[in-house]
Amino acid sequence: MDEVRQALEPEEPNYAQAASLGPTALPHLAELIESDRMLAPKAVYLAGVISSPDSARVVLKGARSSDPGVRVATAGTARYLPSDAASEIFLTLLGDDHAGVRKAALLSIPRSPSRDIRARIATLAQSEQDATLRAIAKEAHERLSQLQ
Repeated sequence: MDEVRQALEPEEPNYAQAASLGPTALPHLAELIESDRMLAPKAVYLAGVISSPDSARVVLKGARSSDPGVRVATAGTARYLPSDAASEIFLTLLGDDHAGVRKAALLSIPRSPSRDIRARIATLAQSEQDATLRAIAKEAHERLSQLQ
């Protein structure tokens, strides 16, 4: 835990270097996401850049956090996960009550999202209450439609 905290404490952590802590850091990152408001956004981001099958489980904790800042950080890192692992995370974030979280998720959609994510974006493009987010969803939907 001390090494993980040390890696995350700088204002701008070196995530590439911190990722070398590897999968053994994931339990500590999960704990920080749930217990440390200041380090939680950095912890969720680092969990996403650590290459491990368990990373998605830790990042999902960020998507379920009560703190919108942590959920926004989750959107920024979920794109680094394999598409199948990121699907539940993005579906959670795209359905978030906080407009800023939905916006971050829409702007972070990976190049090859799951069918479920594509369907959610199509729905948001039609029914999102916030006009700005609806426009972002329409743009994402059009971009994804061209990639099919």
